[in-house]
Amino acid sequence: MLRKQQREPVQRSLIYPPNLFAEEAPDESDAVAWTCLRTRPRAEKRFSEWLSGRRTPHFLPTLVRMTKSHRRVRHTLAPLFPSYLFVAGDAAKSDFKGAPWLVDVVPATSEQRRSLHGELWRLHRALESGSPLELVNELEPGEMVEVVAGAMKGVLGRFQRWGKQGRLVLWVEMLGAGASVEIDEACVSRL
Repeated sequence: MLRKQQREPVQRSLIYPPNLFAEEAPDESDAVAWTCLRTRPRAEKRFSEWLSGRRTPHFLPTLVRMTKSHRRVRHTLAPLFPSYLFVAGDAAKSDFKGAPWLVDVVPATSEQRRSLHGELWRLHRALESGSPLELVNELEPGEMVEVVAGAMKGVLGRFQRWGKQGRLVLWVEMLGAGASVEIDEACVSRL
């Protein structure tokens, strides 16, 4: 009995328009500002479809994930950065009225928004090459951070990781104890 040869699907990203990233590297002087949006969990692809329908240039980096269940192999596109999507231009939350998937706009300086263009271009090239990629987090456990967005803005603490979740540890030295709260890594900045 002959088995069907299984091909590995090529990694691809959800991007609009498809030619958003030119073949040549972007020049820093004329880089387009980009905005990072935080979405509800597992709503990135629906939000990407919504943006495509409104002809809004955006980029959702994804990887092909393979799962096996009951002898079936399934390939799905999973976001490289869960709950995050990138939109070309300087956008505000009010620009996306009617999109129930949007949680917030990730705060960034104008310099960070301009440098994001080159970073996303390089990431897109790596994804299109088919090379295996995996998510790497920059913050090290125990590193002092400050919350820069959200209800706890301005709070200082130590960053920890339990499984896939980031936690902010608020320590009371006199007692030798503390409390931890779940925090999104994008909402903190190292000191």
